[in-house]
Amino acid sequence: MKSTAILIAEGDELLRRDLKGRLFHHGFQVIEAPDRTDILPFFLDTKPDLVIIGPSSANAWDELKVAEQIRQRDRKVPLILITRHSSETRVIGALRAGVSDYFKVPFSHRAGSTGVRYAVNRGERITKKLNHP
Repeated sequence: MKSTAILIAEGDELLRRDLKGRLFHHGFQVIEAPDRTDILPFFLDTKPDLVIIGPSSANAWDELKVAEQIRQRDRKVPLILITRHSSETRVIGALRAGVSDYFKVPFSHRAGSTGVRYAVNRGERITKKLNHP
């Protein structure tokens, strides 16, 4: 059986490594988008089952714009946004961009794991509906 592939586009190297280790421990295949990478072509090349988007440490991307671009190309892939700054405007922007879940750093291991599992399960249900109307 194919392992669920998760693309992590997170500029903070320590957080990215921590996420990678936790996800790998739970049996996921982890793909890392290096900082300073144009995320959309990387997403299109790797075709992950879930995308986790955090801010770029080099300001190479804006998380909400990346989410919108991915959502325009793929309506079903779950998107999780990680942010360091939160506001009502930002949460509304994330929802409008098609983000499935939203975490403000710091967040607990349990909350992150639950969010990933929920997003993966939701993505699988959407795919099944699209393939078997």
